[in-house]
Amino acid sequence: MEEKILIYTLSDTTGVRYIGQSKRPNKRYYRHIFDANQDGFKNKRCAWIKSLINRGEKPILEIIDEVPMSEWPFWEKYWISQFKTWGFKLTNDTDGGEGTYGRIVSDETKLKMSNSKKGKIPKNLNLLKKSRIKTILQYNLDGTFIKEWESTNKAKKELKINNIDLVLKKKRNSAGNYIWRYKHDKLTKTDVNIIKEKHEKQKRKIILQIDVNGNIIKEWDSVSSVKSVYGHINAVLRGDRTTAGGYQWKYKIGNYVCTSKGI
Repeated sequence: MEEKILIYTLSDTTGVRYIGQSKRPNKRYYRHIFDANQDGFKNKRCAWIKSLINRGEKPILEIIDEVPMSEWPFWEKYWISQFKTWGFKLTNDTDGGEGTYGRIVSDETKLKMSNSKKGKIPKNLNLLKKSRIKTILQYNLDGTFIKEWESTNKAKKELKINNIDLVLKKKRNSAGNYIWRYKHDKLTKTDVNIIKEKHEKQKRKIILQIDVNGNIIKEWDSVSSVKSVYGHINAVLRGDRTTAGGYQWKYKIGNYVCTSKGI
C-alpha cells in the first residue's frame, strides 16, 4: 500500500495562515517553531510564527487531508488555492508542490483528481473559519441599525467601502458614513454620542498655506486635500511641528486665522 502524506494547516486567532504537507506533521510543527526562532530565517511563515511566540502564543496545527505520497504536490497546491479562494491570508511564499518526493502528474490526471474532490471541504473548515469570519452590524451615524453582514469582506465588496476593519478595531469612527461593529460588540448611546462629537470636530475647515514671510499662498478646502500633497499637516495644525513642506499651516475660521491651540 502506498504511503500517505498529511496536508495540514497552521492557524492563529484570525484563521488559517499556512498550508503544509508532511509524513509527520507534529515533527514538522516543532521544526517550524525552531526555524522561527532562528535569526537567519526571513520568510513570511517564520515572521508570523515569531510574532505569535513574542506574544506568548503558538500556531494551531490541524490536519485537513490525507493523500497518496505520489500525489502530494498536486494536493498541496490544491488546498493552498482553495484556502486563498475562501479568503484566508496565507503566509505561504509559493503556490506549493515543491519538494524531493512525489511524481509529475499529467493534466488529465490532475483534472480527474480535482473532480474527485470537487465540493469537498475539510470537516473542520467551519472551525477554521470561525475566528476569521465574524458577523458585523452596520449603523448610520445616529446609531440606527441598518443591516447585518455575514462578513467584513462581503460588506466591503458590495458597498465598495474601505476602512471598515479600522472601525471594527475602533481606530476610526466611521467608514462610508456608517458606524460598524462586530455582532458581539454592542453599540451604546455613549459610543454614538462620542462618534457624533468627533465627526463635528472633523468637518471640513479651510486650511491656509503660509510662506516664511507670513504671506498666504493658498487656501485649501480640507486637511485631506493638503495631505495628498504635503505630509505631516496634522502635526503642524496640532502645534507639534512648525512647518510641513516648508510652509506654515493654519485653520481659517471666519475672519480669523487660528491653530488648533487657539486663535
